[in-house]
Amino acid sequence: MNFNTLEFILFLPFACVGYWLLSKKARTVFLLLASWLFYSVFQPRAIFLLMGETVFTWLCAKNMTQENKKTLLTLCMTVVIGILALCKYTGVFLVTIGFGGNSGLLLPAGISFYSFQMLGYIIDVYRGDIEAEQGFVDYALFVSFFPQLVAGPIERSKNLLRQLKEDKHFDSQYLVDGMEIMLRGYFKKIVIADGLAVFVDRVYGNASAAVGLEIIIATMLFGIQILCDFSGYSDIAKGSAKMLGIDLMENFRHPYDATSVRDFWRRWHVSLSSWFSDYVYIPLGGSHKHHIRNIWVVFLLSGIWHGAGWTFVAWGAIHALYMTLESHGIGNRFTALAGIMFGWLFFRATSMTDAMALIQRMIVGWNVFPYTLTEAVKIILMVLAWYLIDHCEDKTSPIVKFYLLLGILVGGIMLLQSGGQNAFIYFQF
Repeated sequence: MNFNTLEFILFLPFACVGYWLLSKKARTVFLLLASWLFYSVFQPRAIFLLMGETVFTWLCAKNMTQENKKTLLTLCMTVVIGILALCKYTGVFLVTIGFGGNSGLLLPAGISFYSFQMLGYIIDVYRGDIEAEQGFVDYALFVSFFPQLVAGPIERSKNLLRQLKEDKHFDSQYLVDGMEIMLRGYFKKIVIADGLAVFVDRVYGNASAAVGLEIIIATMLFGIQILCDFSGYSDIAKGSAKMLGIDLMENFRHPYDATSVRDFWRRWHVSLSSWFSDYVYIPLGGSHKHHIRNIWVVFLLSGIWHGAGWTFVAWGAIHALYMTLESHGIGNRFTALAGIMFGWLFFRATSMTDAMALIQRMIVGWNVFPYTLTEAVKIILMVLAWYLIDHCEDKTSPIVKFYLLLGILVGGIMLLQSGGQNAFIYFQF
């Protein structure tokens, strides 16, 4: 179920009302069933894969002892990573989806996210950082909690499991705060991300015809588009969870204010970067042993996590290269931002052939401004709106809420007129 659909707008009040009306024990069961319903509406067949992996990882963690924990950890990691690899790199378990009247194939929704959440949990149990969850329902809800199931944030058991097991009392402020956060998320997605997508797709959908300035601007706009798309999803997830009294972790912290590529990864997709840090980078030795090797391992794995294409590997390698240079004192804020934007070209390109074509064509066509006056004004307004909403730390005032809501309504109507809503970018991962 997409956040930007009528089904979700009807589902969320149902989930909230049912949750707050029930007793503590019944709430957990209800919320688990609601989460499975949320997932099933989007991809009916993929729910069985999610359930199967949930049962398997729960049993592995529950039956860990001092004598067998290494064996069970190895088995669990092999199965979870193996299924993830089969899905992403062989096409097994691909499911059919449809958006705006168009159908296609997609990975089981959220598999990259819930796989890492399961792995984090099983590693925490192995290390003795947490005790294995004896109750299946509590663990299954931790894995399947609908606000963050499909595209994160990748929650840690210490944060989410604890909150899901607490006996909360209804407070109307949960609803108010949650809706405010969701309002910002919907504005980022519908008004900014989907609005900029028109100009980005025009270039990346026809790489052989794009030229110079248009390529550079489209790549920079994609950097804003993917931030608003993904952070918009995270805001909607965070707001939905808040309406249930749950606080999800902050996944974005003004990433383009970063002073280096290292700083960027402390701010961008925080749940993924911290996951790689805790479960890959530090165990390999962190900055104390084979530092450069560890950087390259993490970023190449991050590229592979996003997809099987060489474009994602190149994107990961670019970040690893810049991190390597920075570790030797080379680089500044400008070069970091330039490297991040250059990396987005590979991330967005449909193939390495297209990426190389775009790079080659950057040097031609600088004598033509690629936009009409109306298009230029639209782009400037959307970029300005992004900057203002991204840096508005105070509680949203009533007048700002009105304009956010108005923008969402107008943007939504325009999307419907153009044939339907755009899926969130990270759904494909």
